[in-house]
Amino acid sequence: MSYDYSFIGSEIRRIRKNRKISQKDLANMVGISEESLRRIENNHNNPRMDNFLEILEVLGIDFEIILMNDCGSSWHLINEQIKAIDNDLENLSLNNLHTNIKRLESLKDFIPASYQTKLMQYILYYQGIYEKDVNKDYLKFKNCMLKALGINGKSPKEGFNNTYCDIEKRILIKLTEFYYYNNSKENSKVILTCLLENVDVNDNNYIDILYNLAKYNYMQMSYTEAIKTCHKAIDLSSKTNNYKRIILLYYLLGISKFKFNKKSYKEDIEKSLILCDLLKKPDLKIIINQSVSSILAED
Repeated sequence: MSYDYSFIGSEIRRIRKNRKISQKDLANMVGISEESLRRIENNHNNPRMDNFLEILEVLGIDFEIILMNDCGSSWHLINEQIKAIDNDLENLSLNNLHTNIKRLESLKDFIPASYQTKLMQYILYYQGIYEKDVNKDYLKFKNCMLKALGINGKSPKEGFNNTYCDIEKRILIKLTEFYYYNNSKENSKVILTCLLENVDVNDNNYIDILYNLAKYNYMQMSYTEAIKTCHKAIDLSSKTNNYKRIILLYYLLGISKFKFNKKSYKEDIEKSLILCDLLKKPDLKIIINQSVSSILAED
């Protein structure tokens, strides 16, 4: 079966430019000469498979996505376990988190070596959440997240000029929460700003970035900005059919309006509670009710 590979180089060039990475920098990060990369981008040479995978990694593209939905692939098994953990976390269920992390770890022996780096990032990410939400150990949470980033040589200390794959975006989003609540508000804002500038609005993580930015503005008592960001996130949720933060966005919109003395705050809080019922999230409804009662009592 013949196949036209000539588009690959052109696509690499387009994505590289979109990521604002120079030809020289990409060549250095991949470990090939600038001339070799130039020939690849001009479709004179097809990239070797090992070089191609390195290029994808530097550009923040998950090669595993190509295989993960195919039943029988080793990454498909990992992806099914990741989905199970994510579903539990979305439902605020931490009871099985430790067991599910162990199951994820057990898959290391059955996957190609090239997948193990990515798998370790997921394991450390979930271990960090376990330390924070179950053991209340925020230092271990931070260390897990930084270690997960460091696997690919990335660190907040090195700045945010890198491109990030899906799990690395999720790690950074979690770190913005940690930095805010641990007296590093500037780090939180820097990461959020960087992510907003470099993550596509259709990316599944973009809603989480907007939600954390709205929380940041609320905690900074910038209620006008919090309201504006919540509206932007709710509109985007509708356009992209990404409703994973919709309950919390209406809740945050409501309490931001309350702090800003807008009488319509009750409507948004009521929407969040109705959505809890519709989506069968009774635990979240209890948390929202308790939080709202506490906020109203303060004033």
